[in-house]
Amino acid sequence: MSTLVEISDLRIGYKQEVELAHLKNYTLEAGKLVVLTGANGTGKTTLFKTILSEISPLSGQILIQGKNIDTISSVERALLVSVVLTRQPVYPELTVSELLRMGRLPYLGWSGKLSHTDKEKIEEIIHLLKLDALLERKLYQISDGQLQKVFLGRALIQDTPLILMDEPTSFLDWVNKHHMMDILSTVVEKTKKTILFSSHDLPVFADNVHEILAISNREILVFSPEKFNKSEILNTVFNTSFFSNEK
Repeated sequence: MSTLVEISDLRIGYKQEVELAHLKNYTLEAGKLVVLTGANGTGKTTLFKTILSEISPLSGQILIQGKNIDTISSVERALLVSVVLTRQPVYPELTVSELLRMGRLPYLGWSGKLSHTDKEKIEEIIHLLKLDALLERKLYQISDGQLQKVFLGRALIQDTPLILMDEPTSFLDWVNKHHMMDILSTVVEKTKKTILFSSHDLPVFADNVHEILAISNREILVFSPEKFNKSEILNTVFNTSFFSNEK
């Protein structure tokens, strides 16, 4: 596996006096499914915003494919990282097909027309996610689970090596939570892209990811799934005594 993201002595927060979390040194390889978890308010969204350069790190740096995310243009960044939010601002009258085509915007020239390559990428992802039956439906006509899959499709069509997903299983029922995890695992396996997603759904993600980033006591810690699923670690991360059985 090749190195995709390199993080060095990263401190995140708002203004110098409000530090939320610290990640000493971390390397994320391509083709991995990784979850970011932790109690509410510990800095998960802030880490995503820092990776997206919406806010600057308090210290340290983030490199994606060797490029410092704070020194590249917005166009370059759009070719490296895409994002799927829980509730994305979107015009509900758009069709699924129209939304998917928006994933190619970073590649369009002055004409704004889709090239043969653009159309091939769109068709590839439609087939991968089995979205054919939804293409002509408007966004307000599809379920939350379908909408989340369509937004994932747009991110895949954007064709970035790194995809960030904010709580992809939120608002889904139990069956669709597991279905979404199956989709993410399949996408990573077939496309070799890296997906970093935030989640509190421990029973859903625990056995499906390659690695777990957990924010605890203002530190971002790295765990294997096997090590993370132990009561003392879970109690520390989530600041509780709820977990009692060793796994």
